[in-house]
Amino acid sequence: MSTLHPITVLDKPEQEKFLISSQSQRRNQISTIINKELLVTVYVVDENRNEQLNFSTQLLGINPDHDLLILDSTPNQELNSQITSGAMLYCATTINDVPIEFKLETPRQTKLADRPVFVTPLPTTLIRMQRREFFRVNIPAGISAICYFPTDNNPKKVELADISIGGFSILIHGPFPRPFEIDDILEQCEIQLSLNDSFEVALKVKNHIKKPSKNNLETTLIGFTFIDMPESIQSQIQRFIFNIESKRLRTR
Repeated sequence: MSTLHPITVLDKPEQEKFLISSQSQRRNQISTIINKELLVTVYVVDENRNEQLNFSTQLLGINPDHDLLILDSTPNQELNSQITSGAMLYCATTINDVPIEFKLETPRQTKLADRPVFVTPLPTTLIRMQRREFFRVNIPAGISAICYFPTDNNPKKVELADISIGGFSILIHGPFPRPFEIDDILEQCEIQLSLNDSFEVALKVKNHIKKPSKNNLETTLIGFTFIDMPESIQSQIQRFIFNIESKRLRTR
């Protein structure tokens, strides 16, 4: 079963800081995907249909004379017809565990050595996430990492389950005084990473995943991303992550 790579920032405001503006660098990233024979998840974006379709494929090569990208088509001819009838392709993969996302124009279908393939211009929009943005560490026992969420009464204190430069997760056991809906914006949340390091942040709810519980108490893992994080606070988080990793390596 192939891994489904998600689209995280493509076509969103936060994509700007990850965009690769150089055409030669974009070509290099695509060439790496081809040479490593990496699987790519393709999301079919068709404004005329409400359903979301995706498939896994491989990039087969580049036609250097016309700056065209060649990729495998699907075994479903009905889907192939939909794709070539005006759909945009949002693509995601990873290179050495670093997420890559790019957008392709509507392709045309042809044959390469009797093999059905798609042909489309090389992407002009390609995102390469920075490793530090998504490198996430679990918070070990004995390390203080807390978020205070504003509620109608007093702020609600919750321990962090993990953290990265881009965001963090919490585990909620049972009901919580405020709902966390996907894409909700939470202002004036206070993060405390040690007795001395605390700062106020704005958060966006990214996902929530229900987890099985042995005592019939519902447990939910909720993920948040930071919004407009100043570099000074990023540095604090980076130092906190470095300290956790250093302690972990010393105790191995």
